[in-house]
Amino acid sequence: EDTPPLSQTSFLCASDVTAGCEAENSMAQFTGGVDRVTVTYDQLPPVLIHAVIAAEDREFFDHQGVDPLSVGRALLADIRNEGVQQGGSTITQQYVKNTYLTNDRTVERKVKEAVIAVKLEKEVPKQEILLRYLNTIYFGRGAYGVGAAARVYFGKKVEDLNAADAAYLAGLIRAPELADGNRDPAEPG
Repeated sequence: EDTPPLSQTSFLCASDVTAGCEAENSMAQFTGGVDRVTVTYDQLPPVLIHAVIAAEDREFFDHQGVDPLSVGRALLADIRNEGVQQGGSTITQQYVKNTYLTNDRTVERKVKEAVIAVKLEKEVPKQEILLRYLNTIYFGRGAYGVGAAARVYFGKKVEDLNAADAAYLAGLIRAPELADGNRDPAEPG
């Protein structure tokens, strides 16, 4: 209920376009500072869902918001390095961090993230959490959400992504600016 509204791209079409005003048939686009085109779960091709789950959280459909093994492994590494250094976050935790919290690398923030993630998983179906995550995250090139990313990277609607496109987008999530195949490797990340 307290999910903040997402800014998204608006399209302006000619008067003869009475329905379906989208990037492909628009005369202008207004981003309001954020290029985002929200999508529905039904628009997500299964290959994209599988690619994101494989890249970000293999146990997504099995855990309850927090993956204890990943948290333990990250905590052990963090203790050895004296400070929060590793991830260990599930997709739900990443969504919570991006939507409700900050990027502070503190134990307090990680605890809040875990508590909210567990609560969210009790109240919201997995498919909805994944959809919210995919509509929220940054993919690079100014694209927020997978709908904008599909358009920016491939000139496609999200439902038209193939396996290669899905794998590429899933690979961008952790470090979009560094993983972008079109970036100049001589420039700093």
